[in-house]
Amino acid sequence: MLYVELFFAPVQQLSQVFDGYQQAVIGLGRLRGLMRTPTTTPQAGEPIVLDRLQGGIVFDDVHFAYESGKGEALRGVALRIEPGETVALVGQTGAGKSTVLKLLARFYDPTDGAVRIDGIDTRSLDLASFRQRLGVVPQEPHLFGATVRDAVAYGRPDATDAEVEAASRAVGAPQMVSRLALGYLQPIGEHGRNLSAGQRQLLALARAELVDPDILLLDEATASLDLATEERVRLATENLSRRRTG
Repeated sequence: MLYVELFFAPVQQLSQVFDGYQQAVIGLGRLRGLMRTPTTTPQAGEPIVLDRLQGGIVFDDVHFAYESGKGEALRGVALRIEPGETVALVGQTGAGKSTVLKLLARFYDPTDGAVRIDGIDTRSLDLASFRQRLGVVPQEPHLFGATVRDAVAYGRPDATDAEVEAASRAVGAPQMVSRLALGYLQPIGEHGRNLSAGQRQLLALARAELVDPDILLLDEATASLDLATEERVRLATENLSRRRTG
């Protein structure tokens, strides 16, 4: 019995190695397919690089459909937001609120019309430098499996500890961080699973504050929070949106 067990143990280990190899091959194939997928927001031939944005936003008769031949998500949207102005979009689910933000961040391009920032069509801007001037806080922020400090400093990996703490103070997060056993060094787990929804949202706001954006985009940042947490996030949002177009 002992010899049989010693014989089968390596065979089982070998089968596990083969299974892991098969999974790796499949994953690599999917990754290659993803990397070969053409982007829907191509870089302009001679992109315009802006160090700062004034924050003026214009939607000029914008139409947009997620798939050709399907119904339009946006139809004839005309909107003007002055620099430093805060605007809230209110509507039913599926009305196109998130689509407006995605077009503004140039995750998609309009099928007709134009989105202009400071009078310049977003399709003419250098995509990387443009997005560096945006602060985007989605309804479900994505936090990578590292520490609280790393989650806040994601947009600026070279930020000092003092800058990370200052950004956290600006949105009222230090009280939340102080309750964690290791503070800013507390592991948050993959997707921030070790944190509550309110804690994840406060870290997302602190992350946006740290990059010092010219335009702040909030996509229903308090939709899934309880009333007490929603109030804390609302106050943090007010502090974050000062001096910025939102």
